[in-house]
Amino acid sequence: MKKKEKWYDRYILTLKTLYHRFSENKNIILIVFIINVFVWVIVNINIIEYGNLSSEYLWKYPYNYVCMTEEKYTDEIHKVIKEPDEKIDEYAYIPLISNDGGEYVGISEDSYNKLTKNKKEHIKQGEVKAVLEKSKQDDENMFQDKHVYLKTATGMRKFAIKKEVKEVLFVAQQSDIIRILVMNNSDFDMLRSLQKKNTVIMTQQTEKETAIDEGKLKVCEKKYEIIGFYKGSLMKEDRQDDLTTLIFYICIGAFLIISGIMILSIKIWSDISNVSMKYGFLKKIGMETKEIKKNVKKELSLSLWIAFILSIVISGGALSYITWNVDWLLKKQVLITFFALLLFQAGYIILLREYGWRLANQQIQSERREKIWK
Repeated sequence: MKKKEKWYDRYILTLKTLYHRFSENKNIILIVFIINVFVWVIVNINIIEYGNLSSEYLWKYPYNYVCMTEEKYTDEIHKVIKEPDEKIDEYAYIPLISNDGGEYVGISEDSYNKLTKNKKEHIKQGEVKAVLEKSKQDDENMFQDKHVYLKTATGMRKFAIKKEVKEVLFVAQQSDIIRILVMNNSDFDMLRSLQKKNTVIMTQQTEKETAIDEGKLKVCEKKYEIIGFYKGSLMKEDRQDDLTTLIFYICIGAFLIISGIMILSIKIWSDISNVSMKYGFLKKIGMETKEIKKNVKKELSLSLWIAFILSIVISGGALSYITWNVDWLLKKQVLITFFALLLFQAGYIILLREYGWRLANQQIQSERREKIWK
């Protein structure tokens, strides 16, 4: 019986106090919980979207490196790209200008069929197939009429437009190579023979990003007036908006988390006087300082811990589901962010507990000294 009474004396007050504290702060706890879940999930979703290289931009870059150059300079490119296992293809092209000033890249039907692999496109003489290197959802069209007049060394020549498609052959949405005209082999050879320079488009496909030395290639491009396109660099440019969005969410998330914690902190600090009076009285009737310290810390940090633990459980479950099929590298980034936020909040709660106890203890001691003085 004495053992049960001892247990009752020791724990019933704590349980009653914790229940009272939870009931009193349940609305604030709910707000902080919602803020935490929102921040932890949304920020990490944006990290996944930003870091996922198989993103919406990959359709624009079928090759790691594409360049437009004169045929006589192709050896210089090969010297820079020395890896024997890297596949480099060359496609003859001719720069074309229409009567209205439009600039196009002309390639033969053989080159087109090689680029598209499974397609066997046949273009009749006097016809062209217009290829716009943009998304299929894009509203832009290359031509309004069914014919195009192209400037040649012998004057204007009329070509019928067989059809117009949106398709990425080399690299999408780059002004130098965005509009392509696929021509009959005979027409292409005839126009190419009239050109002063023999020009080619070189493509390189590699699984190793390090195989492309952008620095050396750019030196070569500058020296020989080569136009180069780099998948890595272009994707970084495309993803600038994503990076801005990610930074925005991280900043908003940090602000919301700090705001949520501050709301609870202010509420807790406002209760320190009541807590001090209560435990000051309990100390007078014999409660040990060690037990008072333990109970004060529990009481002051209960609201924070409840919101914190619930946030971990819900956010952790949501992120586990979201990252189920994500690469390990991205999972690692998400875990780092998740645990960084977790440690930040846990550290803040621990510091707040200690600080709250010190304030409460100071008030308890000051009240005791006042009583003794009187």
